Amino acid sequence: MRPNSVECLTIAGLGVSSVAFSFLNCYTNAAHEERAFALAKERRVAPYISASNRVSNEYREYERTSTVVVNAVLMPIINRYLTQLGEDLRGMGVEALLYVMQSNGGLSTAGNVSEKPATIVESGPTAGVIAAAWLGELSGTGDIINFDMGGRMPEVVPEYEVAGHIHMGRLVKGNGYPVRFPFIDLAECSSSGGTIAWADEGGALRVGPTSAGAFPGPACYGRGGEKLTITDANLLLGRLNPGNLLSGGMLIYPEKAKTALAKLGVETKISPEEAAVAVIRIANSMMGKILRIVSVERGTTHAASPSSPLAAQAPCTCALSRKSLRSPRSSFLPTRGCSAPSAC
Repeated sequence: MRPNSVECLTIAGLGVSSVAFSFLNCYTNAAHEERAFALAKERRVAPYISASNRVSNEYREYERTSTVVVNAVLMPIINRYLTQLGEDLRGMGVEALLYVMQSNGGLSTAGNVSEKPATIVESGPTAGVIAAAWLGELSGTGDIINFDMGGRMPEVVPEYEVAGHIHMGRLVKGNGYPVRFPFIDLAECSSSGGTIAWADEGGALRVGPTSAGAFPGPACYGRGGEKLTITDANLLLGRLNPGNLLSGGMLIYPEKAKTALAKLGVETKISPEEAAVAVIRIANSMMGKILRIVSVERGTTHAASPSSPLAAQAPCTCALSRKSLRSPRSSFLPTRGCSAPSAC
């Protein structure tokens, strides 16, 4: 490959923040791709550069290209985040080497993850699975269902799609961006604390898939959210502290949740109390289906498997879902909201 044949390197000076290289046959001979990578580094065409042979050195060019493109998109974000995190930790006097959980359940250094951020796209749920496995071993239980506001099963798959649609707990194949890296298999549903309850055109109550996210968040957070979420419903049903969250570190506003609930009651033509109960029942039903996906549909009986709620709000729903599935018991940790981070 001649240096003047690399036309893409003329993008220098155009403000491009990240570049990805994927040559057709680089999985057998990466010489040309490596040459392009070196020239791009030499000419400083972009602050962040990814080469597919360094991220996923396997055949099937579509999956490999998709993986390196996702990696290139994430590099600026993850690099800045980990750099800032490292500086903050050093400022606190922490001298230990920083490791990051990967999607396969293993750990890697912050430097390696900054170069290959595609390897951590599902690291949060993965950490929850690792924590549940540890809890199962600690309690002497062979099989355990990790309940993280959705069902997750510790099986490793070679490929995963990011930014895809989820239908009834299953990833709809072909609508996301394939990332080729070992992932712990996930079954998910749109039933988290921030999931929005709404009325369709016929006035029927629906829950999800839209989420209020961390900002503006549930209506009771007082950050501008106006739609009822599962968190708001749990709060108004007396399942959450009506005064504050985070041991007093975060004030909440029940009256804003009541306003959102009243509006939903009008739209669905049922009383606010009935609407709040219905929201929780729908969420429980959705999560019950997820638990069946990771147990019965995979040949494992949930009747013999205890459940382990690891997310902050999981215990609000876990008990009812466990009862519907006739699971024998639930194992609750006092620091359940930090269980996934502790797995790292």
